[in-house]
Amino acid sequence: MFAGEPGVGKSAILKRITLNVFDQRYLSTKGVQVWQKTYNTLGVQFYLWEIQGRHMPDKIFEAYAGNADAYVLVSDLGRRQTFSSIEFYWCERIDCKKPVLILGNKTDIVKNLVTQAKAVMRLEHKLRARGVNVCYSTVVSARTGYRINKILEKVGEACLKCS
Repeated sequence: MFAGEPGVGKSAILKRITLNVFDQRYLSTKGVQVWQKTYNTLGVQFYLWEIQGRHMPDKIFEAYAGNADAYVLVSDLGRRQTFSSIEFYWCERIDCKKPVLILGNKTDIVKNLVTQAKAVMRLEHKLRARGVNVCYSTVVSARTGYRINKILEKVGEACLKCS
């Protein structure tokens, strides 16, 4: 399940993963959107759920979050508050024993990628200290495709380890 604040690029990442395209237009996700992708290297069929930002009713969120095998929490490298929302909002709502991947999106628009990558690593360390099962963190770009191909590989590996 992909989650994060509105505008962090969840839909753009999923379009890049499933269709290998980037759409410049911003369209807010309403409710839940399901994407499908077969990852041939692992022989796994993925159903990728994207949920809207914070404004989803708790019962609906819990129905989807409870059935997720892993969580991909997305932040916007140019908006620091999206890191805090992962730490203090999203991680309070998910099953932290399941695999969690942390993505810092929009490497194509930040000035200092090394600093931003370190911020993602600091978030990973904070979450692990709180008992969150973070199995992978990285920076990506839905626009350019930077490191996008690693996401499904890492989700698949994490899910296979836990099964």
